[in-house]
Amino acid sequence: MRKTGFTLVELLVVIAIIAVLAALLFPVFAQAKQAAKRSVCLSNSNQLGLAFQMYASDSEETAPTLVKGVSPKYVLDYWQLIQPYLKNGDALFCPEDPFSGCDAAEVLPTTAPKGGCIGYGSNWGPMMPSKTGSEGGGLYGALSYSSTQQLYYAQGISLSSIVSPADMFALGDSDDVPWYSLSMGSITSRYWLYNQTIASVEQTRHAGRFNFNFADGHSKNLLMAGASWTGTTAWPQFGFVLVASVLAPANPDFYRDWCYDPKAMVHTDIGPIECDQIAQNVLSQTTPWKS
Repeated sequence: MRKTGFTLVELLVVIAIIAVLAALLFPVFAQAKQAAKRSVCLSNSNQLGLAFQMYASDSEETAPTLVKGVSPKYVLDYWQLIQPYLKNGDALFCPEDPFSGCDAAEVLPTTAPKGGCIGYGSNWGPMMPSKTGSEGGGLYGALSYSSTQQLYYAQGISLSSIVSPADMFALGDSDDVPWYSLSMGSITSRYWLYNQTIASVEQTRHAGRFNFNFADGHSKNLLMAGASWTGTTAWPQFGFVLVASVLAPANPDFYRDWCYDPKAMVHTDIGPIECDQIAQNVLSQTTPWKS
């Protein structure tokens, strides 16, 4: 009996079909993997938000007071204060965060578990203050300095002063360094610290879809948009080239969600500005990223 088999042409056709299918499916698999990581991150933000609420409940309904020591150097950030209320320490880390060693990079004692970088920041307002006496309009009051204790601190606000808790960020995805913040001018400063250029929202975690937990406890995933700083006269933290990029929600309706009171006059680094106008002020001095 004559044996039958595949001809070379038939094998090549099968291989070509498999190659085409693989080219079509691999991006789908990559997207599914990314979506899974984003879901983990959303769960993390929910856990952090719940811990934040429990901390506030035990602290007379006030946000944490954050401290940065000068001598000796140390940072007491929000995550250290809410950590006792977390059941899962891994919730402090984003599965898409490629960085580690943030404490060491900032010449601080290592406090982050496993020497990592905390993947989430708290809401200091649209722009984090860099001068004493300045404030951001978020969860913390003015940046202050104690000469006797040689430390900077920002006192947490009363949660009762938040005009609309369902419309104010509390915590969320961040590539900042200690202190970890959500502020548009420092949310990507980790890239600068590690000498990495960022000029596309696709370079950020979750391809630019960040998770935010709000002051009322719910979480939401928001598409972000980026821009490069081009201003020269305002916002001192840009003047020192601490950061070179700005990241904010793509939908301008969420700019006001940094503010405990969108209509409050905030004493920023460059003077008093209505809180819901700060983001526009900053973005007017930037060049949007193409993607």
